[in-house]
Amino acid sequence: MTKLPSFSATQIEGLYSISLDQRPDSRGWFQEVWQKEKWSDTPLSNFMPVQQNASFNFRAGSTRGLHAEPWNKLVTVVSGLAFCAWVDLREGPNFGRTHWSEMFPGRAYFVPKGVANGYQALEDNTVYTYLVDSHWSSDGHYSSVNLFDSDLGIPWPISANECELSNKDLGNPQLRECHPFKAKRIAVVGFTGQVGKALSQVFSDSEQIDKSELGRHSLEVFDYTLNAAAFTRVDDAEDNTNSKEVFSANHGLVRELAKKTSSTGSVLIHFSSDYVFDGSKIGEWTEADSPSPISKYGLSKLLGDYAASQNPRHYIIRTSWVFGKGSNFVRTMFEKAINNQNVLVVSDQWGRPTSADDLALFTKHLVETNQPYGTYNFSGSGELTTWYDLARIIYEQVGSDPNLVTPISTQEFLRTNPKSASRPQNSGLSLVKATASGFEPPGWKDSVTRYLLELQATRG
Repeated sequence: MTKLPSFSATQIEGLYSISLDQRPDSRGWFQEVWQKEKWSDTPLSNFMPVQQNASFNFRAGSTRGLHAEPWNKLVTVVSGLAFCAWVDLREGPNFGRTHWSEMFPGRAYFVPKGVANGYQALEDNTVYTYLVDSHWSSDGHYSSVNLFDSDLGIPWPISANECELSNKDLGNPQLRECHPFKAKRIAVVGFTGQVGKALSQVFSDSEQIDKSELGRHSLEVFDYTLNAAAFTRVDDAEDNTNSKEVFSANHGLVRELAKKTSSTGSVLIHFSSDYVFDGSKIGEWTEADSPSPISKYGLSKLLGDYAASQNPRHYIIRTSWVFGKGSNFVRTMFEKAINNQNVLVVSDQWGRPTSADDLALFTKHLVETNQPYGTYNFSGSGELTTWYDLARIIYEQVGSDPNLVTPISTQEFLRTNPKSASRPQNSGLSLVKATASGFEPPGWKDSVTRYLLELQATRG
């Protein structure tokens, strides 16, 4: 079959009417209800069903609903005819918004989590079937609303007195008594670091989880788990006495998170590093390039990437030269600049600085626009620079003499600092995929300037 499904948006955000490719002949008909590859460029690109259910209805008038669950589903009728209705029970200005339509073979609907679904069989022997992308969990948020609530105004073809309805559905609450679904439930693991702090600010309704307390939390209740926890002391990672801690934080923890989140259909967002590359490439590193780390830190981060990818619903965001609320190169150079100190800075390693705040905003963009899962590069945009040139810019911007910054080669630096980790010579990350997602990475120079102004303001 070659014809693609046709999608139509409804007045409920994320609820789509779908015309399926149905092929009739003298025997009956054949249709594809779901085909992942063909639907990869549709609003269902991230839909990953794990279970199929079917409901058979003996008589016209059989009525079920309205139920909202913490999973997405693709619904259709494969025999008979049904009148279907949906109510948005997600928190926000559209709470209570409705949509209804007849459902028959050849038509399907994609129902996002938090939108209540119900139907009424209009013919005997109606078969209603649906795919879901998560399994039932006792920790999930389930809700329902009364089908015949006058506030909904749903024109059911068969009245409440004439239809057949379960006692449980008869007792469903009125809309005004329903507790709204949270639009997206988000956990931030590792909220004390630079990236974690920025994420916690951008996702202000998220729950912050320390990695040491992970065992006491049930990740099943979250739609997204953002992992910003990591061992980031690059040079200390080379010390064999720290190996257990390094690989436990950067690989073992990620493996645990991937296992927990994949079992419940939750999305895992993991933050990675330019250190997974050896730095030898001429040109920018793309998401498709093969990693080849040259340090223990880089190896631990690469193993973390592999672990995160075990959850099919994952985003791995590789970034470089991060600065934010915490210890980082830009802050260190700022402190030295305001004290007019001489510094030696490596001049033959290239890359782009990344604001943790910008990184958090890009993460929010991936979540809100439901971008395809996979690996994304992200850094500040603009021309590549060196640590040396970046230091000179910082000195200039705080009013210190940039000539206090002296260049040194990587080879010279390692000779005088033998315990330092090897670093990629080229950390330039291609931003083509990030930009194609609809997010324009801010220029790193502007982000550095903004950050320096914030540092100066905190000094009074």
